[in-house]
Amino acid sequence: MLEQIGQIRYNKTKHNLIFDILIYRVTITGEQTVSADRETLNSICMNCFHHKGTLKTCPHCGYEDDSRQGGLHLPLRAIIANRYAVGRFLGGNGDGATYLGYDVRSESPIIIREFLPANLITRQVDYGIKPQLRDAENFEICKEEFLNMWRGIARMRELTGIMTVYDIVEDYGTVYVISEYIETITYRDYLAAQPSGRLPWEEVKRLFMPLISTLSELHKAGIVHGCLSPNSLRICKDGRVRLFQFSIPEVRTVGEVLPTAISPGYAALEQYSESETIGPWSDVYAFSALIYRSLTGNTLPEAPQRINDETIAVPDEVKQSTPDYVLEAVWRGLRVNSKLRTRSLISLQNQLNGVRERIAEAVETDEGEQPPEEPEEPKKKNHGALIAVLLVLVILAAAAALALTVFKEQTYSLLGITSTAPAAEHTTSEEMVNVPNFVSSNMTKEQIKSNVIWNEDFYIVFEEKTDLNAEINHICGQSVAAGESVNKGTQIILDVCIGRPDVQLPDVTQMKEEDAVKTLEKLGFDVTVIYVDNDGTKPKGVVNQMSKDAGATYTYGTEVVLSVYGEAQSATEQASTQPTTKQ
Repeated sequence: MLEQIGQIRYNKTKHNLIFDILIYRVTITGEQTVSADRETLNSICMNCFHHKGTLKTCPHCGYEDDSRQGGLHLPLRAIIANRYAVGRFLGGNGDGATYLGYDVRSESPIIIREFLPANLITRQVDYGIKPQLRDAENFEICKEEFLNMWRGIARMRELTGIMTVYDIVEDYGTVYVISEYIETITYRDYLAAQPSGRLPWEEVKRLFMPLISTLSELHKAGIVHGCLSPNSLRICKDGRVRLFQFSIPEVRTVGEVLPTAISPGYAALEQYSESETIGPWSDVYAFSALIYRSLTGNTLPEAPQRINDETIAVPDEVKQSTPDYVLEAVWRGLRVNSKLRTRSLISLQNQLNGVRERIAEAVETDEGEQPPEEPEEPKKKNHGALIAVLLVLVILAAAAALALTVFKEQTYSLLGITSTAPAAEHTTSEEMVNVPNFVSSNMTKEQIKSNVIWNEDFYIVFEEKTDLNAEINHICGQSVAAGESVNKGTQIILDVCIGRPDVQLPDVTQMKEEDAVKTLEKLGFDVTVIYVDNDGTKPKGVVNQMSKDAGATYTYGTEVVLSVYGEAQSATEQASTQPTTKQ
């Protein structure tokens, strides 16, 4: 019997881990021993597994005993393989349904996962599954994938990041996976309980790094999770994170066979395409998105919305408290193009720990290479060859030292964080990259110059331009449109705003007021009109003079005051009237 015995606040001071958990225990007494007979099962609540007798509503949890599961789902107390009783329906997606369950042999709660591709099957009155005639082949293919995936998970009982699979059985024409029941809270709820809605890097590192080992082993076995998100991660009473919500690949990509079930903001771009293949790199994207959500408190836009702009917004306080190499590692894991993305979780782990793999490998290669030995002549020493060998050794040593220096000094900037990385040479490769929207990035010239990623992908040249709307030293134009796919190393010219343009002031005297104002405002001048006395000899509404010299150059927005003749006035009116101003 699953019995709630209290509620505690889990407080692990060392890791600042605090959350409330309901504490349960399983008790087995002679009075409560459960057999497979129907009368005994009817007396057990199939939500909390307390004995409720003949009551329709459980006095312990309030669950209605006659609750309908709905749809194609198994009813309460249906027996699977003469051992497992079906409890409350918890949820489902394209390839299956998940239920609470009860093992009548061990008298303990379990979790039941049923292969239930609802769009391919019908359910008979005896609960049997029958594939629709046109979908029989797809049903068998998906069923075999479901079996293979869960058999692979079941073989990995030593992994701490997944639930333990107890049994895999076939019944009612389909497959059932029986796994352990664990008291947990979702990672989403855990984040929501934080005052700021986010966590510091050290806490994120403690929670997530162990998952990399689990996911890497799954990847070796050909299992891609495909739906890592705050809902599919759960925190247990021991403070560890476990993975839930496994499904076959057909559910984790857009397709016609099974309904798609992916997590917006965490699903990689290839999961939105029927022609693309998901793999470990897809989990790298979701894993990086989880770290980003944990650090910033924000969820990324969906991957298709990030094609033209891969910039990730990081609050200043997060930048200050998080190592630069961590932010860059997250960005590399969030590249929209899967070919440009970090390809494995082990590589991501190295980057999150500050290891620059390409540089480290280059250093190792340079230090390990040895020049070929020249054959020594029997009687004549080859001093030239010896000198050449020494020169090669010196050059290699210098190259290694330079690489080590770069490796130590590089700060792996992201979003304007300073970097000492050397500028990329102007060479192109066959690798394709997407051009970001530099104009809308709201970055300064210095921030873009220090962004290692952009300077690796493009050969960036800056040109100074005047602009009416951009802020000084910000980007106001780019030679290649955002979203275009170009060869890595392509030159892109960025226009840097140096202020508003200077404008030459035309002579508008003797022009009508309306025409003069339009002419000057079109050029960017701020025009003020004052009306002056008219003795009757001047035409009304004509500009008499300007406050600035015609022909001179002025900054855009400079104020120009125009004196305009008003109505013709009598001598008496002229003596009593003062000039009026119009702006």
